[in-house]
Amino acid sequence: MDLKQLLCWQWDGYRHTHQSRLNLAIHVLTVPVSILGMVLAGYAMATLSFQLLVVGLIANALAIGLQGLGHRFERNAPPPFGGIGNAAVRIFCEQCVTFPRFLLSGSWRS
Repeated sequence: MDLKQLLCWQWDGYRHTHQSRLNLAIHVLTVPVSILGMVLAGYAMATLSFQLLVVGLIANALAIGLQGLGHRFERNAPPPFGGIGNAAVRIFCEQCVTFPRFLLSGSWRS
């Protein structure tokens, strides 16, 4: 599945797996932390800062972990990951594209 197909697939099922208001609130709080963690980790690699890399990875891991807990409040679980690479790409796309799009489009209201 290429990136465009992945984003369309993720978007088509997103509302179905994100109906809980508690899970939505958790995502609203943690997606920015996840994105900041990714940016910080990228900056750390560019500047060879081990400390910043650790902070960025911890921030991202905590945000993703809290989102995982939030999904326990959903009636419909997201499809399982097909491996570590699939998990990384899907999580990156959700954090940076799909959830911001879901929030800003108002799709969460229905």
